Amino acid sequence: MFHLLPNELFYEVFEYLTTYDILYAFKGLNKRINVFLSKYKKYDLNFISCSKWKFDFVCQSISSEQFRSLILSDDTPRQIHLFFNLFYIRQFVNLESLTLIEITEQDSNKLLPKLSHLPN
Repeated sequence: MFHLLPNELFYEVFEYLTTYDILYAFKGLNKRINVFLSKYKKYDLNFISCSKWKFDFVCQSISSEQFRSLILSDDTPRQIHLFFNLFYIRQFVNLESLTLIEITEQDSNKLLPKLSHLPN
């Protein structure tokens, strides 16, 4: 049934779901939806109080050019450090918003000089 729905409907539905919910619900349903998910460039990632399992699942499921907004928080210890070990900041070509919560001084010192490489 999902293979009959127009892409515009998916765009509309995705506006109301978290990135995790989008990927968990739709990834693997069929080839068309998998291609659509891989080309979708408006993921809003919010990792505040996110479990390690959800964090890993999302990070392994999408690429950095698909992020529209990103919220990272060290309320989950070392999340910011881990995230930027997985992704290079120069790859966030569609990122419009970046929020870092409870960032350590060490991570801040490493990350701040790289922010000038963000295209937006």
